[in-house]
Amino acid sequence: MSLVSLSEARQVANAFVKYELYNPCGGGPEFVDRAVGALLGQFLLADHVPLYEFGIFSSSGEAAGSILVPGSRAYPAIVEYSNSGKGLFSASMKALEKVLERGHGVSDKEISKARLYYHGPFDIVAEFEGRASFSYLRIPNYRFGLSTVALPLGLKPTVDMEYPEWRIYLDPQYDLDGFGDGKCYYAKFHKPYRYEQTCRPSGAAHGNADQEYCGADACISGCTPVAWAMLASSFSKYDEFEDMLVDSAHFRVEWGTNDHWNPADPIVDRIIWDSHGYMGTSCSGNTYGDRRVDAGWLFRRYGYVCSFGDRPVGAPFFASVLDGGFTLMGSGRSEWNIGTGDIEGHSFVVYGYDTRWFADKLLICMGWGTGYDDRWISAGAVSDLEATYLSSIRLLDDEQDIDESRTETYPPFYQRR
Repeated sequence: MSLVSLSEARQVANAFVKYELYNPCGGGPEFVDRAVGALLGQFLLADHVPLYEFGIFSSSGEAAGSILVPGSRAYPAIVEYSNSGKGLFSASMKALEKVLERGHGVSDKEISKARLYYHGPFDIVAEFEGRASFSYLRIPNYRFGLSTVALPLGLKPTVDMEYPEWRIYLDPQYDLDGFGDGKCYYAKFHKPYRYEQTCRPSGAAHGNADQEYCGADACISGCTPVAWAMLASSFSKYDEFEDMLVDSAHFRVEWGTNDHWNPADPIVDRIIWDSHGYMGTSCSGNTYGDRRVDAGWLFRRYGYVCSFGDRPVGAPFFASVLDGGFTLMGSGRSEWNIGTGDIEGHSFVVYGYDTRWFADKLLICMGWGTGYDDRWISAGAVSDLEATYLSSIRLLDDEQDIDESRTETYPPFYQRR
């Protein structure tokens, strides 16, 4: 395995930002007046293989995103990046400290020595070594576990040899402007707003004791209902959904991270929990894949009857849907489950794609509140990637579309104007 030094990783980051400066995605100026700055933090892709995160800063020194470059040529040269915020390492450390405030018996000394492994776009796994055991915490999709022995961590390389783009990134003579086949686009005017999962009392004696978010006797909304609410916020900016503007003031309220008992807006919280009910999401926040499309019912409250499709896909499908005019939802599997063997995952909103320069990137809104910036991730890094997308829309006909089997807890939104 050919390792990459810190200086080489920085050279790759500089080359990438230079290319983006002269070839902006969708015609936008995201990398104008930007430069690669200090090393923000360091994850591990595997034992002895670092993952460097460099900050991107404006000329005035303001944080303007970050870029993740691996410490081995056996991995893609650009793991992910963002155009805003203070980076993934900072967000991960804050999430780590927040959840450990609730207990788990991990000391401040152990936190300072934690090893943070990158297990994909949705999973950072922190390992704490104690006197007689190892503690593990997966963030931001929280799971905590204990083991008497060290568990295997890290991502195996996807190729036996080095990825070809490394030679191009590290060759100062290479003409970056001539290497732009493919297309990059993002729906900048339909960027979703960021929300977070919330907790509610379960109304049951046993509730949700194994869940890290809410504790016993409570339920978590789940990431898929949150993704539906974010998708609704994005759709509200399309002319085809102009009647949703009645709640635009509510959609625009973005939510903080890790404040699960204090929803930032009551209307959006209702959308989240009604979607939870439509899909039969469990108390622990899990939604079965074949039920994801059922939350499309929420658009009837604005006077629209929408049908949604759901299918396993790759980056080209997301690109074709976005080119057709609408943002969409993605879902994928978590890559590490604290040794339980349970299959878990995460849902998010996709509003951009990039197929240039060895890329299969998707621009996603994560659904973990404002503590996490929207990020360009590799579609190939998401296992069991699926898309949930709008397939048809028409106006609601009260007589044709009445369904007395569904009761509403409050009037349809479009009748509140």
